[in-house]
Amino acid sequence: MTERSFNKGEIIFKEGELGDTLYRVADGSVAIVAALGQDGQKTLTELGKDSYFGEMAVVDVYPRSASAVAAIDGTVVNEYKDSELKELFASHPEAIYEILIHLSERLRNVTTNYLTVAKLISKLDLDSEESRKGFFARIKEHREASRKAVAISEPSVDYIRKSTKGSMPAIQQYDKGTIICKEGEKGKCMYSVQGGNVGIFTGYGTPDEKMLTEIASGSFFGEMGMLQNMERSATAVAVAEATTIEAIYPEDLEVLFKENPTEVIMIVDHLASRLRNMTKRYNEAYKIAHDLIDLDDKPASADLKDTVKGFEANIYA
Repeated sequence: MTERSFNKGEIIFKEGELGDTLYRVADGSVAIVAALGQDGQKTLTELGKDSYFGEMAVVDVYPRSASAVAAIDGTVVNEYKDSELKELFASHPEAIYEILIHLSERLRNVTTNYLTVAKLISKLDLDSEESRKGFFARIKEHREASRKAVAISEPSVDYIRKSTKGSMPAIQQYDKGTIICKEGEKGKCMYSVQGGNVGIFTGYGTPDEKMLTEIASGSFFGEMGMLQNMERSATAVAVAEATTIEAIYPEDLEVLFKENPTEVIMIVDHLASRLRNMTKRYNEAYKIAHDLIDLDDKPASADLKDTVKGFEANIYA
């Protein structure tokens, strides 16, 4: 960890710079500013003591989506590299949940943006000039609406900082075919697969049943339900005998870190990997949209039509 001090107006990092560092406000206040020094400059949020920002460094070396500026004299920030997460969590255990919350918010937002662009592409009639013009207008509106991501401030979900259980999370074994959690249920916990395999299904038990993926031992699922208080988007079913599952609640995270810090880092890495992959898909969708916008009044080529067709077929894959 590195500690740095700033006076009011000094820049901590600039929009567009590649970032590999997560920050904590140790003292003072930090403003997160879009379009710093430009006509459209706007303060997105102001962060006080113990707030975190720059969380995308946990995902990868990543372009900063806004600038961070000291809002008052004597502002002190702590800098953490990805390799220093254990140090951060040991000294500030509340950061575990806060960072998970904000990674999950970024994942939710980028997933929503991806699906919005993907659906626009899938509905586009490439041979219709009117359809293409409408598509261009909608893409422009979407880009303006989603151009900036709001930085880390406070968790949007209440966090019980001290474990109510006072022990490690519960581990349970499931017979093959047993439902672990159901589509449409409110998510209160996430799950770690300790042994066996779990199938993730939509429409489970109906004629439209479809297995989206199979999760093996050492992986996690259900984190978005826990972190975003969302309904489960699919049903999880044990697809191997003696499938062993650990249920992890928000209030368990500090206890879990004390007993098994590597598992907590794995949870962060898991969520970061999902965000990285979804961001890649979102960028692919926008590349296709950009290629379509470049058509102007020209008809789409056969190669571009094949690209769009292949993309449409894998929107929900």
